[in-house]
Parts: sequence; C-alpha cells; structure tokens
Amino acid sequence: MKRILLVIVTMCLVSIADASLILEYQGGTMPNRSVNLRGSFGRGHGLVGEYHMDVQDVTGIDRQHFNSPSVIDVFCIDPHRDMASGSVEFSVEECKNTNLKALFGQYHDLISGDPIKSQGFALAVWEIIYEDSGNWDVTRGRGFRAKHISREAADFANNSLAALDTAFADGVELRILNSGNSSYQRLVTQVDSVLPVPEPATMALLTIGGLVIVSRRRRNQLQ
Repeated sequence: MKRILLVIVTMCLVSIADASLILEYQGGTMPNRSVNLRGSFGRGHGLVGEYHMDVQDVTGIDRQHFNSPSVIDVFCIDPHRDMASGSVEFSVEECKNTNLKALFGQYHDLISGDPIKSQGFALAVWEIIYEDSGNWDVTRGRGFRAKHISREAADFANNSLAALDTAFADGVELRILNSGNSSYQRLVTQVDSVLPVPEPATMALLTIGGLVIVSRRRRNQLQ
C-alpha cells in the first residue's frame, strides 16, 4: 500500500511541473509593418502585427488549452527582440495583467483579417506594458513610442486604450510564452476558456483518496 501511494505522489509532483510548448514561427498572419521604436526598453526597429506559431508539442498542465499539432496566434511583448526561428521550446506562464486581459476581451475579435487593426492592437499591447495607465499614447511617452506608423493604426491603438474597460478582463485567459533566450521575443496569446478537465495531479489525488477509503474499509472489516 505504501509503495502504491509513493508512486502516485511521485506522479502527482511530476504532473504539476510547469507547462511548455515547442513552437515554430510560421510567419505573420498578414503583412507586418516595420516601425521605428523608442522607449525605456531601448531603440531600433520592430515588426508590428499578429503572428502564427505552429504548436509542435505540448507538455504539462496546459494541454487542455493547447493542442498539437495546431496553430495559435501570438503577439510580441518585447518590441526590440527578434522572433525565434525554427522549433523553439517556450515555457508557459499565466498572464494576470488586467489591462492586457481587458484589451484582448474587448478588441481581439475585431482585428481578424484587418492588418491595420492588427498593427494597432500590437501597439496597444506594447503601450500597456511600457507605459502607465492614464497616459497612453502610442506615438508619445518615455516608456514606449512608435514612429513611422500609419495614422489609422495609431488611432485604433489610442482609441482602444482610451475606451478600455477592465470589466472585459473577466473570463479572459492569457498566457506568456518565454523561450528563456534573451534575444528572442516573449509572446502573449489568448487561450479559450473551457470547462475544467481533471489534470493528472487532480486525478492522482482522487486516486489517493479512493485508496485510503478502501484501505480503511478493509481494516474495519478485519476488526
């Protein structure tokens, strides 16, 4: 009995390890615009837009949100870094930034197939990360600013930020993907909210509970 419990507990500890994805960059979902960037992160050029990443493999507890093989849409959150090339493993972390969650909940569904709105959405993501709320303007500021962008993209970003309602953050789940390489972009993606699927750790705990109950019943019968 003790051996069985030890094996189950070990399985439980392994199953709750951090999730990871092996992704491969498949190119942008639309032509991405190169812009001049300035801010507290540095300066240089960056590609603004939405990207496709091919999910090659999934490990850990996020299997309920990511399937392999499949394709997910992602946005960069480090405008001065390069996109990872080839198959790269990313760790998966929950993003709890309320403003980012509200941005996705309120506007992400509006940008599909629209390159201007997609660029504006990406600019809004960077603005939220690098600027304090209440002072949002993607063309100005010390934390983040972009030059040589279309007026339409800047207007979509600024109008979205001005009308941002944190109530839209409710129920939105975001994941930050980090390759661990300081030269590569970290990415943010939205995952679909689904009914909770029992994770291996949960199943292991339930099994432990069941075995304990059976053991007690047998002990009582023998007394």
